[in-house]
Amino acid sequence: LRAIATPVIHRGSAMGALVILWPRHFLSPARFAEIHLKGLTESADCISADLDRMSPQLAGSGRTHGRRVPGAALHG
Repeated sequence: LRAIATPVIHRGSAMGALVILWPRHFLSPARFAEIHLKGLTESADCISADLDRMSPQLAGSGRTHGRRVPGAALHG
């Protein structure tokens, strides 16, 4: 298996991660990221924004929409 992951951030800390696994022979990590990393990161951004809305006093402490996150990773 190979994996691609991006963190869900709240209050400046990783609270979890979104991960997609796929069989090694299906696609290279670079090609898989080309297809799926943007959507995966956008989904994590939405979850991070929802966490901020659930904690109004901490709004803005999470991720910025559309920003590439240094913690996004490929494994495989």
